[in-house]
Amino acid sequence: MGDADRDDYVGMVEAMDAGIGRVLHTVDRLGLAEDTLVLFTYDHNGRHLVRNAPFSGGFATLNEGGLRVPLIMRRPGEVSEGAIVDDPSVAMDVTATILDAAGVDVESTLLDGSSLLEETIDRRQRPLFWRATYGEHELKAVRQGRWKLLVDRLFPFAAPTVYLYDVEANPGESVDLYHRHKATALEMLATYDAWEAEFDPER
Repeated sequence: MGDADRDDYVGMVEAMDAGIGRVLHTVDRLGLAEDTLVLFTYDHNGRHLVRNAPFSGGFATLNEGGLRVPLIMRRPGEVSEGAIVDDPSVAMDVTATILDAAGVDVESTLLDGSSLLEETIDRRQRPLFWRATYGEHELKAVRQGRWKLLVDRLFPFAAPTVYLYDVEANPGESVDLYHRHKATALEMLATYDAWEAEFDPER
């Protein structure tokens, strides 16, 4: 992988695109399109060969360049062709969506995610959480509506650096609004701490 260059990456993307096209063509030819949910996504954004602009950061960060990935769905008759949805979603929603497409009552499963096929759910204000540790580097983030709180801590230094971004107006996260909207930042930090304590009481 260390010897790969941009041309290698472009070639892989083009080969994947052609392969996906063959799969979709086969699904259509067999008359299975309306009974088939196709999801295209990824778990994180790219490394050095990928251009993440206008987002900041990338792989192994909790900046938008590390978190924002494509999510494309196809199911004729249920998913509107060409529709663009701006509501943020997370990987747990994919599980709920697949179960929903299979006819499972998602609400009875008590999953953290919600089905993306369910259009009546308002996802814009639900808080979304992330955390990651890379060696001595600890990262935390919470997104709620237009706001995103990012906590960056390097051990053994105890005090973390906290940032607040309006990712709708500033998806590149170049303007820190922590001191201008400190009450919002502290409220989001408390929301994150409550979430973390709920599933990991020892932290």
